[in-house]
Amino acid sequence: MDLVADPASIVTPKSFKSDFNAFYSGLEGTLNYQFGTRSKLTVNYAHQVAGASTSRVSPVASINAALISYARKYSQTVPLNSASLLLSHDFSGGLQLGVGFYHTDRVSALDAGTPQPLARYLDLRVAQRFGVWQNQKGKTGGGEIALIVQNALSDHHLDYSTTAIQKRRAYLTATLEL
Repeated sequence: MDLVADPASIVTPKSFKSDFNAFYSGLEGTLNYQFGTRSKLTVNYAHQVAGASTSRVSPVASINAALISYARKYSQTVPLNSASLLLSHDFSGGLQLGVGFYHTDRVSALDAGTPQPLARYLDLRVAQRFGVWQNQKGKTGGGEIALIVQNALSDHHLDYSTTAIQKRRAYLTATLEL
């Protein structure tokens, strides 16, 4: 039921009053660690809780039922747990490796028909730096060629949409610093 389109609704397109009192709480943390001069590790974690209650009572029973139903489902609009693990290492000779692993618990948008399932995916980056030089004005330059693979394990997860399935993608990039 569309509360704005329903002719019996007291919610109108010109109404700016919120139908809900929402709350969010949780914790988030990041750990950065450096292994020597060439390796870095970053670990992120978040635990989130959301909820809502109706802020009004409608004289129309079906609207009241819809408001209560939305408020009950509101806790599902944020993932309870999400985390990432990022590791980078610089090898000798200008070779770099980056690995990112991501985890997001199930989440549902209130207006989406299908919940987003648990998502876990792996991103990889391999790069080769080249040609470090310095010009007459003291500016340094060089370049890099990199291969980036997103969702390397090809876990076809939905990305906040019921239609956008994120498959494995690969990119080749080149950077020249002058």
